Amino acid sequence: MFNNTRLMGFALLLWCGSQAWANVVFTQTPPNPSLTDTPLTFVWIDDCEIITIDFGDGITATNPQTDPNIITHVYEIPGVYHVILTGETCDTIGTQNFMTVFIEESGGGDEDPIIPPPSQIQSSIEIERLQLYFDNRQPNLTVPRNKTDLKAHASIRYSGSGLLQAYWEVDGRVIERIERHLLSGGSLELSTPEYLPLPTFISGPHRLRLVVTRPAINPNKLPEAVYFVSELDVQSAKPELLTPLDSKFNSDSDSIEFRWHNPATPPGYLLEIFGHPGTPRLFSAYTSKPYYRFPALAQAQFLRDGETYRWQVSVLDASGKPVVTSEQGNITLLKRSWTVDRQFLLIVDDSMLGSSIKQKVIREFQLDVIEEFKLVSLARIVVVFQSDREGTQLLNELRQQQGVIGAQPDYIYRTSAATHQDSAVTQEPLQDLVSLSNQVDFNELHKKLDGYGSRIAIIDTGVETTHPDLIEANIETANFIHDETYRAEIHGTAMTGIIAAQPNQVGIVGLAPRADILALRACRQLQNKRPKAECYSSSLAKAVDRAINSQVQLTNFSFGTPSFDTLLGDLIAHGRGLGMLFVAAAGNEPDQDQLSFPASHPAVLSVAGQDGAVYFPNKVLAIQADMLAPAEQIFTTVIDSRHNFINGTSISSAIASGVLTLALPPGNHERLELGTDRKSFCDWFNHLVGMPTCKQAQ
Repeated sequence: MFNNTRLMGFALLLWCGSQAWANVVFTQTPPNPSLTDTPLTFVWIDDCEIITIDFGDGITATNPQTDPNIITHVYEIPGVYHVILTGETCDTIGTQNFMTVFIEESGGGDEDPIIPPPSQIQSSIEIERLQLYFDNRQPNLTVPRNKTDLKAHASIRYSGSGLLQAYWEVDGRVIERIERHLLSGGSLELSTPEYLPLPTFISGPHRLRLVVTRPAINPNKLPEAVYFVSELDVQSAKPELLTPLDSKFNSDSDSIEFRWHNPATPPGYLLEIFGHPGTPRLFSAYTSKPYYRFPALAQAQFLRDGETYRWQVSVLDASGKPVVTSEQGNITLLKRSWTVDRQFLLIVDDSMLGSSIKQKVIREFQLDVIEEFKLVSLARIVVVFQSDREGTQLLNELRQQQGVIGAQPDYIYRTSAATHQDSAVTQEPLQDLVSLSNQVDFNELHKKLDGYGSRIAIIDTGVETTHPDLIEANIETANFIHDETYRAEIHGTAMTGIIAAQPNQVGIVGLAPRADILALRACRQLQNKRPKAECYSSSLAKAVDRAINSQVQLTNFSFGTPSFDTLLGDLIAHGRGLGMLFVAAAGNEPDQDQLSFPASHPAVLSVAGQDGAVYFPNKVLAIQADMLAPAEQIFTTVIDSRHNFINGTSISSAIASGVLTLALPPGNHERLELGTDRKSFCDWFNHLVGMPTCKQAQ
């Protein structure tokens, strides 16, 4: 006869459908109950009308009266009992929960219980799925030698209840044995032991298995995980990030260069850039050097102003697999500003009264004047000044001064093109703009139309007039950037080549090679080898005024800003009233939903990109634009007498300007029948030139 008993354990509950059974609780009182005087107590929560408990020893109870949610029971002999709790006429009829209790004689007092041998437990467990993986969630991994924290994991899905017996095995050697009592089906996650990391002191492949012996599984059907230990030692392989670490960058003027230190010389590195935690990798690149300069195109495509990103470097072994990864560093792109810091414009009439008002305002508001200039076409004086006062309040006060026509920020405009940074530069003679050559028959086109007699302005960065494809073109230049001289730059040279490159068997030919070009430098290049550039309200106003006074027929704007610029808007409206055409790029941001200014001005023809069925920068902007033109892989002139491929709506605008130049009769400033309702490129191209020389690309 057993003197007293102890509750040895109970199984996890099997959820069967009704929420009435979500919190079944099983307790005992006192902790060491006697068989004769202290029964076991069962407690549950339910919403059912009929409750039945089968205690597993041939005794059942239905709807106990002492308490609707409590019942006690005394087991006659020690053993293993399967208790079934059933509820009827509740949310789900026949809802059941299961628990298993182990009753065994104790040695007396508070000695640890003896778990009954496996033979006493009725085992009906079946393994439905077994998967092995490492921390990378894959069943394979490459690591450096002597890595001290390598772990593996097993995901097991099972049905039934019973004892699971298994052991972890590496290369046929047992490293840990496992026993788990599993109840009522479900899933189980196991990991290799913390106290014994997987061995990594021998280079080469290592095979890992979780061998399940109960229930018995054919060893040939067990999955394997393989980790490869590299010759590289972990102590010398882990890269130390140098820069950027918690750094902030200006996306317009700064080129991001990643640098790290590694005492060893591995075969290569993998650089990875991530966004918010939990999001997929944004960018990756392989390099053999301990540094990597982020391409401008990739920076513009993957990174957004005002966002913070994480980056890390992994060391690669001879097979190209990552073996050890650095800590993570942070980079933040500063939110882009669209106005020159603390710089503003004051506008008054170009008259004696206007000059007097200007002097009075400068004196009373203590304005720090940078420059002033006259807009001949509007008969106005523009004062560019700086002030430390808050901009909105200052401008409102200036606008209220009698005789002041306007006061506004000096807005920043940005060019809308980028080069293929790593594309090969070639000097091979190309008779066409590469991506247009399959659409436009330039030979037939130029037999009848070549832009002769037309005069157009390209307001942009400086143009390399000595370029072999431009040296014979009729190009007049002027500089409007304050305190700078005219210089050759990438963006302006590229736009000019699209329109005016000469048919000289050197490189490419422009759309209107015999047009007269007024190349007005109102934008400045921000980096030596990239076309990114900034323009300003002050410089653009001077350039547009020059274009109007020079009586050009068409002006190209391959740049934009989000805000409406009142001063530039007045100049455009005035020029359009004189019969001039203005063409502008729609914008380049992938998430942009409104046309940039000046493309958004009602007197300007806006141009978005279209390459086959792909719209640039997106379909929303393409629908708003007046015209569509190719925007990607346009081969054109760049500085240092070279050529390169350019992307962006800057290119689309220049192509549209070239086509419109062909359609302008010499000396004619009258409005053209533009046919801007024709949305495909070739449709309006053929309409304007009056010849079927363009065929839609497939």
